[in-house]
Amino acid sequence: MNIAITLEDPDNLEREIRELGAGQADKIQNFVVAEVSKDYAEYQKKNYLSGQYLNKRTGGTYDSVKFFKLSDNNFAVRPGAGVSGRLNYLSLFETGGEITPKKAKRLAFNVNGNQVFARSVYIDRKPFVSDSFSAYVSSGKVETIMRRVWTKALKKKGLE
Repeated sequence: MNIAITLEDPDNLEREIRELGAGQADKIQNFVVAEVSKDYAEYQKKNYLSGQYLNKRTGGTYDSVKFFKLSDNNFAVRPGAGVSGRLNYLSLFETGGEITPKKAKRLAFNVNGNQVFARSVYIDRKPFVSDSFSAYVSSGKVETIMRRVWTKALKKKGLE
């Protein structure tokens, strides 16, 4: 899922940052993205993964939502850190869909201590990623972090 953020900049901080030179400006922008990503990971866990969208049984998904640096200019917030196996099933919660057995004729699971068998199970859509990101961006936190980081960088360079 690729997400773009467009920010208003009435104080022209971005112009001042660009005047520092491309290399320095890129470093500051990467720091902004890293700070936003870390904050968003915590926001998502607190507001969407504490039982609101997904039931919190073992806490594995909750604990696995982390900020990742994928490469020099790419950052992500995603579940998966420290979880053995795969978390492929999480995309099913985002979109909703049907689970069917791959090797057996039926799915087998326990419900209230009773073993239950089914040919398929439908999982309702619980879009914790898209809903949480939309709410996070709307909250104004991105702009607050951006201004804090930019202002700090400009002060450090003696430009503000």
